[in-house]
Order: sequence, then C-alpha cells, then structure tokens
Amino acid sequence: MGQHCDEFCKYLACPMLQAGGVCVQDTIHIATKLRNRLLKTSAKRFDKKKEQKMILGQNEITVEDLFSLVEDLPKSKHLLSKSDLDVRDKMNYYKSVEKIITSNIINLLKERHAQATAYYLEMIQNCVTSYISKDLTPMERIFQNMGSRFFLSSMEVIY
Repeated sequence: MGQHCDEFCKYLACPMLQAGGVCVQDTIHIATKLRNRLLKTSAKRFDKKKEQKMILGQNEITVEDLFSLVEDLPKSKHLLSKSDLDVRDKMNYYKSVEKIITSNIINLLKERHAQATAYYLEMIQNCVTSYISKDLTPMERIFQNMGSRFFLSSMEVIY
C-alpha cells in the first residue's frame, strides 16, 4: 500500500501547502454568497435595482419558488419565514442558509417541479457539507466540492 499511496499522492500534493498554506473562505461566507446570489433573483420584491437571472439549461433558478412555498404551504411543512428570504437581512445569514438547504425544502421544490432551484440548493448543501461534515473522506469532500464547482460553471447568470 505504501508504494501505491506514494505514487498516487504525488498528484494530489499542493506545492503551496509547503510554501505556507492556501487561503480558503470559511463555510459561512461561501454559503452566504451562494444564498445572496439566489435571493438577488427577485430584487424587485425588495425594491432593489439589480435583479439577476440564473439559468440552468432551459429552467430558471429563482427565489420565487421558495416564496411560493412560504405563501402556499403551512409553515409546519417548510419551516421558512419571509425574513429567511430577505436579501437585506444582514443578521440572519447562516441560519437562513441552514433553513433553505434542508432536504425537506429541496424535496418540496422537486415535488412542485422547481427542479433548477432544487438543484441549486442541493449544490449549496453539498458545498457546505463538504466543509463541515466529519463523516466524509477526503475524496468525498473533493468530489462534492468539484461537483459544486462544475454546477456553478454550467449555469448562466444574466444581469
């Protein structure tokens, strides 16, 4: 195993680690950036001038799908509030992210045929999990991070 590991590991080695480290944003800031990108798809709801569209294939990723959950279903089904979806709320960042990326919310969106938004939230969930889950192997972390990166590169953002 030692020889195989040595041969394999040389491809995963990062010269920057030996030179002093690599800077990576913390999970809260990464998740918050992804959350804000989603919430800005409905800037008109909050009287903002910059609204953006996120397109995945032929489907739009939009916070309106989450608002429809809040408005159409009882709170006991989704556990969201409108303040969780308010891009202006500066004190509720990470709690809001934790709420919108639950498997329950993702499943509700898939049931309502909001696939693109559900996949976007699943990508955020994978990204956050890859940093904070203690149960993942290093290869699983890399797989989840690279999957998130691939997803983001396949989206089209229109301002």
